[in-house]
Amino acid sequence: MALFDKKQVRFVRWVVIIFLLALVAMIRMYISFDAITLTTIQAQATMLQQYVAAQYWHAVFWYMLLFICASMGGIPITILLTVVGGFLFGAVLGTLYATAAATIGTLCVVLFVRHGLQDLVYSYMRTRRGMYDEVLD
Repeated sequence: MALFDKKQVRFVRWVVIIFLLALVAMIRMYISFDAITLTTIQAQATMLQQYVAAQYWHAVFWYMLLFICASMGGIPITILLTVVGGFLFGAVLGTLYATAAATIGTLCVVLFVRHGLQDLVYSYMRTRRGMYDEVLD
C-alpha cells in the first residue's frame, strides 16, 4: 500500500511548482537587476562587509538564495554575483558558495522540468505521435 495516492502526489507537485514560479516571479518583480552593478556594489562595499562580519550565516543564506533564484530564473547576473561572492566571502568560500548555489538552482530547474512538466510533455507527445512517426520514417 502506497503512502500517498497519485492525486495527493500530483497536488503536492503542483503546489511546489507554483511556489517556485511565484518565488522567481516575485524576485524578478521586486529586485531591479539593472541597479545591481559593480559601481553600486563598490559604493556599498563597507556596508556589505560590515553586514557579513556581523551576520555571516545570514549573508551566506541571502547570497545563495539570490544566486539560486537567478540561476533558476535565467537572470543574467550570475557572473556578477560570483564576483561579489569572492569579494564578500573570500575567493575560496565565495567560489564554493557560488558553485553550490548554481548547482542547487540548476537541480531545481531539472527537477521542475522532469517532474513538474513530465505529464504535460507526455500528453502533448501522445496526441502528436502519428505526426512524429511520419517525420522519423
